[in-house]
Amino acid sequence: MPNSFTVIETPCTPNHRELSTAHKILEGGIDSVNNLARHYRSCTQKRGPGAPTHEDQDLLRAMLVMAGAALDATVKEIVRKGLPLLLTNSDEVLKAVSDRFQRDILAGFEKKGIDALTQILLSPDSQNESINYVIKSVTKGSMQNHEALYRVVTVLLPTSKVKYERLKDAFSARNQIVHEMDATPDSDSRNRRQRSRTKMETWAKQLLKAGVDVLNNVDKSLPAIVD
Repeated sequence: MPNSFTVIETPCTPNHRELSTAHKILEGGIDSVNNLARHYRSCTQKRGPGAPTHEDQDLLRAMLVMAGAALDATVKEIVRKGLPLLLTNSDEVLKAVSDRFQRDILAGFEKKGIDALTQILLSPDSQNESINYVIKSVTKGSMQNHEALYRVVTVLLPTSKVKYERLKDAFSARNQIVHEMDATPDSDSRNRRQRSRTKMETWAKQLLKAGVDVLNNVDKSLPAIVD
């Protein structure tokens, strides 16, 4: 039945409350993707055999766009809330943050870097200001390709071997939808790309699963909770 179908299950609640907002964001994205997938199945089953309509295709496109947005927003929230805690618990994270700080501020001696460094050094709490600068640097822009996601995750989980190449096709399709409206102006038969339900559900699941994995791994890496 369409109402019982799920692209991906909601992850368990994290042990650390600092990650609860990230979990809620991811949960909301998963709910949206599952609802869109169910609606697609319901519409196509009611109509019966035949090629998907434009409206059906838009449901699939929306599903993948929502999955990408959920991944982006979830990982950025994990950086904001989890990175300060990881810094106190991991030499590897400290080194990754230090490298990021040096690259963004010191390398090249650009004026904006010097201005930021001056503000940090003159701040009453220079350590927190430095951390906040790195957080802003890591979370700026959009994580809508596998290289950008990898750069962010390596700050949180520097020992991770995952490079996210498997997400290339999912991100490529997502970007064609968002930036090009899936248009194919040179085609003689169709003016928009036709998307397969199986592929779109698979790609949406891959993006959401990446968010689940980052959330779970950061949760495991944080200091143990003492009752």
